[in-house]
Amino acid sequence: MSESEFVAHHFLRCHSKTDSDSADVSTQVWYAAFEPSSKSHLVATCGGNKVCVIDVETGVVQYRYTYPKGLLYTLSWSTACPRNNILATGGTNNTIVLIDLSANLAYLHYSLPQGNSKKIFISSILFHPSQNVLFCALNNGYLYILKFETLNYRIVNLEQQYFIDLKCEIIGLTFCEINEYLLIATNAGLKGWDNSQRYCILIIYLKYKLIIHVVPS
Repeated sequence: MSESEFVAHHFLRCHSKTDSDSADVSTQVWYAAFEPSSKSHLVATCGGNKVCVIDVETGVVQYRYTYPKGLLYTLSWSTACPRNNILATGGTNNTIVLIDLSANLAYLHYSLPQGNSKKIFISSILFHPSQNVLFCALNNGYLYILKFETLNYRIVNLEQQYFIDLKCEIIGLTFCEINEYLLIATNAGLKGWDNSQRYCILIIYLKYKLIIHVVPS
C-alpha cells in the first residue's frame, strides 16, 4: 500500500431518522470536526437532525443528539472551558445548541432574532480559538458575533455583541489568528471581519496579490 492510499475501517450510518432504517442512503452529512485535543480520538458529525460524536479508533458512537426542530448543518468545538470542550451546533429554526459531552447533555438553546422562517437557517458556526466569542452565520447574509462567559466548565450567558448584514449568502467561516481576521465564504466572493478593529473587510485576490478594502459600516 502506497502512502497515498487509505483503508476504510468503519462504516457508520448513524444520522438516519430512525435506528431501524438500515437502507437509508438519502440523509446528508453536512459537517465533521475532530475534537481539538491531542489526547482525543473523537470526531463530531452533523447531518439530518442529529449530531454524532464518534470514537474513530473503535468506531463506536459515544453520543448522539437529536434536534427536534429540523436539520443541523454546522458545528464547532470550543476550548474555552478547561478540561471540558463544549460543542455548538445549529441549522434550521435559527437556534444555537450547546452540548456538554461530559454530561451527554444539550444544556443550552439560544434563538437568534430571525424567527422561524423555513428559508433562513444557520449555515456556519465557529468559536474564536482563544477568546470567548462565537461567530454565527445565516444563509441570508446575517452574521452574528456573540460573546459568552464560562461557569462550572460550561459556556453560559450568550449575548449578541455585533450584527452585520453582508447582503449575500454565507457558505462558511474560518478564522486566521495571525491577523485576527474572520474569513467569510459567500456566493459573492470572499469577505471578512477584522476582529481586532471591529470592521468588515472585502478581500480580493488579483494575480497572487491580496487586496483588502475596508467596508463602511
